[in-house]
Amino acid sequence: MELIFRLKALLLSLLLLSTYTIAEAPSDQWQTITTKLYRIHFTPENRPWAEQLSKSADAIGQQVAKQVDYQFPYPVDIVIRDPLNQANGFALPFVHRARTVFYSTPPLSDSVLGHMDDWGELLLTHELAHLNHLARPSRNATSELWQALFPDLMSVPRWAIEGYATVIEHRQSGKGRPANAKVNAILKQWAREGYLPSYQQLSGNSDAYLGNSMAYLAGSAYLLWLEQRCQGECLPKVWARLTAVESRSFDDAFDGVFGQSPQQLYRRFSAELSHQAISDETSWPVNPATLWFSHHWSLSTPALSPNGDQLAIITYDQKRYRQQLQVLETAANTDAKTQWQQQQSAFIKADPDDVAAVEPKVFNPKVLKRLPNQQGTMVDPAWLNQQQILFSHQTRQQNGFWAFDLYRWDLSSNQTTRLTTGAGLRRISPHPDGKRALALQRKQSSTHIVEIDLTTGKLSRLREGRQGEIVDFPQYQPQSGRISYLLHRQGHWQLQIGIDAPINIQFEEAVSYLSYPTWLSADSLLLTLGDQQGVASYQLELDNKQRYRLSSFEAVAGGATADDTWLYLVDTTSQGQRLLRQPSPIAPTSDGAAMTAVALSKATPLKVTLSAPQPKIAATANSTPYGLGPQYTSLAFGGQLTPWQHSLEIGVKGGDPVNRLRWQLLTHTAVDGSDHGILATTRWQGWPIALTGDLLYQQQDFGDINETALPSWDQHWLSGHVGGKYRRQVGPNVNWQLGAGASATTIWSQQPDLDDGESASAYLFGDLNGQWRSGIYGLYGGLTGRSWLGSSSGTTELGSDAGNWQRHDLGLHTAITMGEWAVNAGYQHKQLQQTPNYWHQFRLGGIDSSLDVPWLASGQLNDAALPRGYLSGDKLERTQFGLGYGIAKLQYRHYRIESHGQKQTLGLYRLDLDLIELDAMTFDALPEFDGTKIQLGAGWSDDSPSNSQNSPDFSAWLSVFYRL
Repeated sequence: MELIFRLKALLLSLLLLSTYTIAEAPSDQWQTITTKLYRIHFTPENRPWAEQLSKSADAIGQQVAKQVDYQFPYPVDIVIRDPLNQANGFALPFVHRARTVFYSTPPLSDSVLGHMDDWGELLLTHELAHLNHLARPSRNATSELWQALFPDLMSVPRWAIEGYATVIEHRQSGKGRPANAKVNAILKQWAREGYLPSYQQLSGNSDAYLGNSMAYLAGSAYLLWLEQRCQGECLPKVWARLTAVESRSFDDAFDGVFGQSPQQLYRRFSAELSHQAISDETSWPVNPATLWFSHHWSLSTPALSPNGDQLAIITYDQKRYRQQLQVLETAANTDAKTQWQQQQSAFIKADPDDVAAVEPKVFNPKVLKRLPNQQGTMVDPAWLNQQQILFSHQTRQQNGFWAFDLYRWDLSSNQTTRLTTGAGLRRISPHPDGKRALALQRKQSSTHIVEIDLTTGKLSRLREGRQGEIVDFPQYQPQSGRISYLLHRQGHWQLQIGIDAPINIQFEEAVSYLSYPTWLSADSLLLTLGDQQGVASYQLELDNKQRYRLSSFEAVAGGATADDTWLYLVDTTSQGQRLLRQPSPIAPTSDGAAMTAVALSKATPLKVTLSAPQPKIAATANSTPYGLGPQYTSLAFGGQLTPWQHSLEIGVKGGDPVNRLRWQLLTHTAVDGSDHGILATTRWQGWPIALTGDLLYQQQDFGDINETALPSWDQHWLSGHVGGKYRRQVGPNVNWQLGAGASATTIWSQQPDLDDGESASAYLFGDLNGQWRSGIYGLYGGLTGRSWLGSSSGTTELGSDAGNWQRHDLGLHTAITMGEWAVNAGYQHKQLQQTPNYWHQFRLGGIDSSLDVPWLASGQLNDAALPRGYLSGDKLERTQFGLGYGIAKLQYRHYRIESHGQKQTLGLYRLDLDLIELDAMTFDALPEFDGTKIQLGAGWSDDSPSNSQNSPDFSAWLSVFYRL
């Protein structure tokens, strides 16, 4: 439920709009349910969730407002989507116009979000806490003006933003992350290792494992500790001081309530948590598990091959493209140990006074096979047989959705086969016959149990999802033919065996974490439980209705798998996850203890019932068609700065939160008087074909621009345009777009040798883009084309009368990536034909502004390293090569421009910075920033163009502009 901690920097920088197709498209059949405080917008697939949410939304909103001590006074728009097939959401706390976006896919049992009453209510509580906390208007006039333009995130650190919303989610239900045993076990583990984040790292540390999650986990724990220390509702007092007439920083507001700085008190909190965590160690028996596989970052649940000699696991690190599905040998890696010993002996032999290193704690097992990540995320490996592994892979669908689909990896041929498309499948569990498998299907807010025919890919639903319920980990119970699964209902996870008249196994109230059930036999299974003591793996014996703890609380151990010899556990530490191994459990002993290397616990009885109550079904809420939706309006500011251009842009923008309608009215003024204009644009995406309409007035006086090749040009034009485009995704790696439009332009000039004229044209364009990725390597490519047919009056470049004309643009680009590095190349060809008037002639140079619209065939071709009109002609070719790392891209561009047989060439070097984009879903809810673009870079020429006496010196540029 990320508020997006980078949002303040990104919004303040007015960053780029992603062009990816969204999941629930604006053209879908959106509906709205209106309550006293909220407008809930949804598509038909999410109707049950929206209706359920609407029943409790007002009551939750009032309760949250009471806790925060502020009620947001305007209607809040809630947009419900399912773009990623994962649980998430975010809030946009604009003063007077706040809104939030909910992802309806619920969290699963292994998530830190899994301890809750209801997913929609938890999400609503968290995001409303953000809105009431951060959209409170300041009583300081200067701050109030700032808040009118941007979300006021600058004054509050991220740990306090996310930590406070997490505190409110806990207060609302007594559950949430602060009450989740997994969260508390993680914090204590970090404390025992002396690795709690520093105060400076508390708001986010992308270099540390779970570093960016600590704003939620440690931030909420710190705030709860502060309130306990304060013995009262002290946090609302901090927010009141922060919005006072007297301007204060967060530290000043905090110090005025708690008497010390947040940094000082956080050190005390860390010391107390560390003391408590280390004190717990005295009550633990010896841990029977030993380190077997060391890894930095995270791991999937391991899966043992049928004969136990291999183990499949997915490794992750902070660079998502390095994700791998690996097959490990379960035998000890004696070769690695021997090699290390020989190396140490060589050191001592070469230098007898040297001291041999301490032997590593583990020599990682041999990696027999590797399958690198393609695109998206791989999860849940499961062996189909000794030569084939099933896994889920998050893949982009044709309509722009991301969904988890089922894949099969054949180890002998090293080939992968996709078995489903857009199915939303997780938790694969093959049947012993090898012909079918169970899976969890997540579609919008519902979770279903399905069975897959592995030959045809056909799905059969065995248990239909029910509103208010979440299911997880469906599995075949050995020998019985029944299906087991975890069920979350009425605020608790429980184990169910059987679909019709199921056996219901419940756990005591103190168990706040339940996940990873795995059958050992028909009457015995492993699972992971968490309570106040910690998180551990347990063995359940159904015949005597007892459970036994197998792992020590010394490790945050879960996701167990076992055979007759070994039990493998995923252990979570501050450095990432790793695999532990200990002797496998065999059976309970006579005194009720588990038979392992060390008896860790006595038996605990299970609560077993034969039936389960059904959830209440919410009454149907009234809804209305979305139509144009609620409209938001804001001021827009931009401008351009180069050695030759100094301009300012100001206007208004608006639109709705699902991106059906966007509009903008912008003015552009150059300080030196060389360029003025007004642009009005409307974009409608309520149908499958997106429509745009534009009206543009612009005046350019090239005589005021230094180093231009067209000093005598002084031109004005008024253009109107209508156009449409259609975009589709073809599989996970290719998308295409087609569009067409028409425009009419009136042109006039005060130059005596240039007649006034008119131009009417129609155009057709298309682009095709594809990408392929395997591990750290990627290949990207694209083809674009645009053609105009038009008729003009007035003067041509050569002084004759204009007539019919054509223009054809073609572009190619490709890039090869290796991790953060990229090598790219591109080619562009643009050509005018027949007799266009002078206004259509190509004019190279200048930086992009809001007035440089792609549908206009005015001949303006921008390159920020050159002044406007630096070169001109009727045919242009550009070849470019580049090398990039991260956001920096170094390019060489070579231009060749012709004017009636006269050729000129020019080479340029450029350094461009591509700033990080907000995702498309964020911008759908942000009409204030839709179409915002930034260009930032520097460039220089390698020589003067042929037939020219001047060459531009080193230049740098910055442009903030808007393009819908």
